[in-house]
Amino acid sequence: MPAGLTAVGIAGDQTFSVPSWKTNADSDIFPDIHPANLATVPRDNVWPTNPPRYSVYCEDSLLAHPLISPCAALDWTDAPPLWFATGTTERLLDSARLIAQTAARQGVVVRWEQFERMPHIWPMIFRFWPQTALAVRKWAKACADFVGGKAGETSGMMVRLEGLREEKVDVQCLTDLTCEEMEMRMREAIRVYEAFAKEQSAKAKL
Repeated sequence: MPAGLTAVGIAGDQTFSVPSWKTNADSDIFPDIHPANLATVPRDNVWPTNPPRYSVYCEDSLLAHPLISPCAALDWTDAPPLWFATGTTERLLDSARLIAQTAARQGVVVRWEQFERMPHIWPMIFRFWPQTALAVRKWAKACADFVGGKAGETSGMMVRLEGLREEKVDVQCLTDLTCEEMEMRMREAIRVYEAFAKEQSAKAKL
């Protein structure tokens, strides 16, 4: 096992069916439709695939597999310590919440750092913002602690926009979303994507 795992703006749901995908639609960088599926994208012998699919990463039927979408994992028992940095305006925020909450409830050490009003992968986009400097320091400390065998205890923080004020949050109560509900959402999304791919394929043959 690795000494620990860290994730910044984790895209833990490749079906894009978590509730925050819609509620944060106006505040994040993700578009509603994957760019590869836009009609303006040139077609060649690589894309669309044959047989057709919606996802560029894998077959649509595999999108709900835990190795593709970690929020589909039901059991995190004995996992190494986890560190998360997320923004409150990320479209995939709920996938990170569900992973962290599930793991924490199963006894895994989880360090949760949530930054108010930050979008997906903001440390890579806004490199000189104070939120980025703080997140990178916390990130480095987590890596050093994990490698040094100092996992510590589960903790959660909300970093407010004003003054970078930190407020404690309960990692075991991050979301009302359940693993069972998530599974249903993902399966429904896959059905929609498979139908979309078939429709696009039929149009291309006309």
